[in-house]
Amino acid sequence: MEGFSVGVDFDGTICDTSALKLGYILENFGLKVPICFANRTDLRNIYGIKGGEYDHMIEVVCSQSHTMLANPVSGALNALKQISQDHSIHIVTGRYASLLDNAKKWVRRWGIDGIIDGYSTSRLCRIEKKRICESLGIDIMIDDDPGQFATNWGIKKCILLRNGGQAPNGTLYARVASNWGDVLALLNT
Repeated sequence: MEGFSVGVDFDGTICDTSALKLGYILENFGLKVPICFANRTDLRNIYGIKGGEYDHMIEVVCSQSHTMLANPVSGALNALKQISQDHSIHIVTGRYASLLDNAKKWVRRWGIDGIIDGYSTSRLCRIEKKRICESLGIDIMIDDDPGQFATNWGIKKCILLRNGGQAPNGTLYARVASNWGDVLALLNT
């Protein structure tokens, strides 16, 4: 498979802001949440964290000081470097536009800014991310939120990165990877 455009979510997919979310959730809600559920869909549907509560958490976790504390998701940087050898990479995130610069600073800090071909953000994640991918000609999308793939995107591949978790219940229009090694294997099948 050569020459594809790959869309990659930022938070929880390459930047481990999920760990920061878990700390916030424990401190503010008293809930222990497995890391594979630290995404918008699972936090809303399973743990009832939604609306203003979720938005406030995102403003805190995605602030510059918190974003810069986050480590890469295990295996993400090496996998992205491998992917960039044959494909273009575009970060497609649900961050507020005002918080996108923090993601760009994180990417520079970890030395992968030279392999990222562009950034797009949308607060209305599921529908808008799909539209962004259509407008950019994205062939493959990688995201940690199963809600992104509840509908068919009509692209070559959608890959759900569960960070150690299993495939969620319900209809899913994506292949499931439990780590970045699995993502690389799925890209080559």
